Amino acid sequence: MLIPRVLRKQLQCYEAAGFTVRDVEPSRGSHFKVWFQQFSAPQFLTVNATEPRAIKNNIARFRRLCKGASK
Repeated sequence: MLIPRVLRKQLQCYEAAGFTVRDVEPSRGSHFKVWFQQFSAPQFLTVNATEPRAIKNNIARFRRLCKGASK
């Protein structure tokens, strides 16, 4: 499967933050289903999130999800 370069850069940022990508599947249009090792449900990401702030917000959301899952 062909993953857009912008999404690959996002996934590298998420992996640098400690999240392991299991699988990526196209969803609709510019959205992709991304399965992370840390979550049982897929996360829906868009290739339009090119701002560093959007990626930082996603990382913060993923960390909150991890805290909620461990309780």
